[in-house]
Amino acid sequence: MEQQMNAEELEKKWLNNTLSEDEKRQFNDLEDAEYKQFIVDASARFKSSNFSRPSGFERFNKAYKTRGKNPENAIGWKSALRVAAMVILSLGIYYSIVFNPATTIETDIGEKRTVSLPDNSIVTLNAVSEIEFKAEDWEEKRTLQLDGEAYFKVNKGSTFQVTTDEGMVKVLGTEFSVKARPGFFQVACFEGKVEVVHDYKNHILIGGQTFKLSKNKYEEGHTSQKIPAWTKNMSIFDATPVHEVLAELKRQYQIEITHDIDASRLFSGAFVHNNLENALISIVEPMNLTYEIKASNLIEIHEKKD
Repeated sequence: MEQQMNAEELEKKWLNNTLSEDEKRQFNDLEDAEYKQFIVDASARFKSSNFSRPSGFERFNKAYKTRGKNPENAIGWKSALRVAAMVILSLGIYYSIVFNPATTIETDIGEKRTVSLPDNSIVTLNAVSEIEFKAEDWEEKRTLQLDGEAYFKVNKGSTFQVTTDEGMVKVLGTEFSVKARPGFFQVACFEGKVEVVHDYKNHILIGGQTFKLSKNKYEEGHTSQKIPAWTKNMSIFDATPVHEVLAELKRQYQIEITHDIDASRLFSGAFVHNNLENALISIVEPMNLTYEIKASNLIEIHEKKD
C-alpha cells in the first residue's frame, strides 16, 4: 500500500511539475511512465490557450492504476490509450482551426489585387478569385488553395504548391499563371519550370508552354506572352468555348448575359476590361453574332439573322 501511495504522490508532483531530481528518477522507474509522458507532451503541443485538464484524464489515470489485474482490465487499458490518442488528435485539429486560421484573400467583379505572401512571393488575383493559405506554416509548407485565376512570381525556396479543384501545380521558383474555373483549368509558364498534376498524371511545362483542360480533354500549347494579358486589363483566348469567354466577361463587368447561341463554339480573340461595348464587339463580330443592351446590366446575345 505504501508503494502505491508513493506512486500517487509522484504522479501528483509530476503533473504539477514539482518533482525533484531524485523524484524524477523514481517516477521514470514507474511502469508505463513513458506512456504518460508521451500523452502529456503531445497534448502540450496544442496548448495555445488556458485549457483545463480534461476530466477524462482522471478516468484514464484510474484505468492506468488497474491495468494488468485481469485480461479485461488489460483490454481496458489499451482502449484508454486509444481514447487518449483520439483526444490528442482532436486537440490538434482544434488548435489548427482556432489558433492557426487560414488567411483568405479574394477579389470582386472587375477587381484585381496584388498581394505579397509570407516569403515575399507575389500573387496577382484576377476578378472573382480567391486564395487561402496558412501564414504560420508557410516556412515549412508553401501551399495555397486557389479558386479562380492568379499570376504568381515565386521566390526560390522549398516547393511552392498551388492546389485547385481541377488540378495541382508545383514549382521551386518561377513565374506562372493558373486559371481554375468550374470545368476549365489552364496553366501558363512564363519563366522557369512547373509541374502540373491532374488525374494522377504529371505534365512538365517550361517557360512559354501552356496546359489547358476543358471538358475532360487536355492539350499543351505555347504562349508568347511574358505576363498574363489580364494583368494589363485584357483577356486573351485561344480556341476557348464561348461560355467560358462570356463567363470571363461577366467577371470583368457588372452585367448579366442571356443568349440563344451554341455556347460550345470555340473563340480565339480578346476583349478589353475598360470598355464594355468594345469588349462585346470584339466577341460577337468574329463569331457572326449580335448583341443588345436591354438595361444597364443586362446583355442579350443572338445569332445573326440572314
